[in-house]
Amino acid sequence: MGAFFAESLLLAETGFATGAIQVAGTANVHQLPFFVVACDYTLIGEELYAASAYLSGEPRAGRRAQGRGPDEDRR
Repeated sequence: MGAFFAESLLLAETGFATGAIQVAGTANVHQLPFFVVACDYTLIGEELYAASAYLSGEPRAGRRAQGRGPDEDRR
């Protein structure tokens, strides 16, 4: 997560060459083509934040990913 520039392709290409299963994600559309070509799975935009909330298991993170405030109940 974060801003990658030329490093995005270098990291993804190295992982591809070694045969690693790679999951990449970015909210920056400039890096998406590099991740899509070189990685097995790519999280695009909001998917990145939803996956982070899901994997953390923290209820507040899930609410943020759904666009709800910390005090709103599930309906």
